[in-house]
Amino acid sequence: MTVTSAADLYELENTNNADYPFTPATPHELLDADATRDLWNHGFRVFGAYGRDELVGATLNTHRDRHAETECTSVLAS
Repeated sequence: MTVTSAADLYELENTNNADYPFTPATPHELLDADATRDLWNHGFRVFGAYGRDELVGATLNTHRDRHAETECTSVLAS
């Protein structure tokens, strides 16, 4: 995905935010629309899947040294 999909990613995350397990081991911060758009400027790679013209799932990855790290994955409930 490219930064042109930032609004779709923000909407997916906003929709799913209440479903995240908020524990000390699994913190998750809901980003605002501007911070979501800035993910691409901070080296994140975003992979997503669309169904019926809406983003239904996305994974945010970063690269560290010689490996990739999944920062978060968000999928709409059916």
